[in-house]
Amino acid sequence: RHVGRTSMTIGVLFVALATSIGMAGNVLDNVRNVQNWYKKTIIGDYFVRASLPDFATGAAADLPDEVEQRVAQIDGVAQVLSMRMANVQSDDDSLLLVVRDFSPATSELLDLTQGNSERISRSLTEGQVIIGSVLATRRDLRVGDEVSLKSGTGSASLTVAGVANDYLGGGLTVYMDRLVAHDLLGIEGIDGLIVQAEPGKLKSVESKLQELCKSQGLILQSYAELVSMIDAMVNSVVGSLWMLLALGCTIAALGLVNTLTMNILEQTREIGMLRVIAMTRSQVRRMILAQALLLGVLGIVPGALVGVFVQYAIGLSSKIVLGHEIAFALRPGLLAGSIVFGLLLVLLASLVPAERAARLQLASALHCE
Repeated sequence: RHVGRTSMTIGVLFVALATSIGMAGNVLDNVRNVQNWYKKTIIGDYFVRASLPDFATGAAADLPDEVEQRVAQIDGVAQVLSMRMANVQSDDDSLLLVVRDFSPATSELLDLTQGNSERISRSLTEGQVIIGSVLATRRDLRVGDEVSLKSGTGSASLTVAGVANDYLGGGLTVYMDRLVAHDLLGIEGIDGLIVQAEPGKLKSVESKLQELCKSQGLILQSYAELVSMIDAMVNSVVGSLWMLLALGCTIAALGLVNTLTMNILEQTREIGMLRVIAMTRSQVRRMILAQALLLGVLGIVPGALVGVFVQYAIGLSSKIVLGHEIAFALRPGLLAGSIVFGLLLVLLASLVPAERAARLQLASALHCE
């Protein structure tokens, strides 16, 4: 009867579901990307620090010189790698320099988007660097290009051996071998130790590390604790986005209630006539629910299909921010679940208008103009 209002309601449902599926799918793609990053970047069983680092600036207190040697002497420790985070300048950019020992046995180092992972460790020990993908995009740098670094005690122009997906320092990061950083930039000291335990000796190594850290006033973190901290930060952001999506679906449901209510008001006389000629209240309810379901199918099913395209399009646009595209993943479960949830929400939203239509007073309904 009112094509404009009906079309607007269908459009609201369409936009709500397309936006919800697009954003939800992209959020899950980004979460998977973050998890892939820390699984390849944070490699070690335990981490020893004097203080927790600032993930934006990398600032952290230095470890005492003798701690590295004492940790290496613990029975069951297979390997100890040292690291340090420092701020350096590169032209007009302030970068986070991650200086650490790189094991030659590491076959997959960092979450590389460019570069040969099989020889990346050798390239680093030869004086080359790995840069974050955001920095690479901002400066249009590729493998083989030169990047200039300047610290308070030295400067150098270094060859880019690889580009990595990275979230430290907003992606404006440079990874460099510790000995090379000491020789070229004068970077000294360490602010963290990466401890790898021998198989079957995790518990004994953890116990001895706890004793050492307690006596020295240091912080000991296991891989599980560090990952849990990162997951907590990611989940807080994801939870906020889910709340926004739920709010959007609620607004769409309220629009549906408004349309059905207006339809009932306009069909008051017709409903009254149908009731007089023996239509039952349950049949009236089913009629209103059928109207709601029809509106829902027309808006939700196409919206779900377009939502997949929205997810893909958002992933493509991430290259401008992260320096690389977020890998797209089609999730049939999310698609089907969203359609079912949307239709259930439509039916729930129509219950109040359906009950109102079923309980119309026949005498007043027949006199309604």
